[in-house]
Amino acid sequence: MREQVDTVQNITLIHNLIRRELELFGKEYGVGTAATKVLSFLANTDKKDVFQRDIEEACGIRASTATVLMQQMEKAGLIKRRALARDQRLRKIVLTPAARKKSRAVAEEMTGLNAALLEGVSDKDAATFNAVLKQIQSNLSN
Repeated sequence: MREQVDTVQNITLIHNLIRRELELFGKEYGVGTAATKVLSFLANTDKKDVFQRDIEEACGIRASTATVLMQQMEKAGLIKRRALARDQRLRKIVLTPAARKKSRAVAEEMTGLNAALLEGVSDKDAATFNAVLKQIQSNLSN
């Protein structure tokens, strides 16, 4: 029989701790928590052209949330939305020079946060943990 574990409570606690860390970082750099995640994604993606739907998928947010977030980030001078020559309806998301500077700090923060999260955790346990998280994500996505 499986030990009774409050998985939702544990995930919620970890989420809140991570969010608090990102909020502290965001205040220092003038970037909101959601924008921090987007900057991290944009700075680390291998895709040549990134569109809003890519950000929605990578950050696990709805289209309406992404639209508002992209508008806020554009107004803050962090991104530009540029129409593609082949299809004027498509707008690729591009980091501004100011955002590139911030994205380096974001990358360092994320690397440090990942290291802190996994301190004292073996590579094997970390791999198992990530596999379990992916399965939970898949369970909730269906």
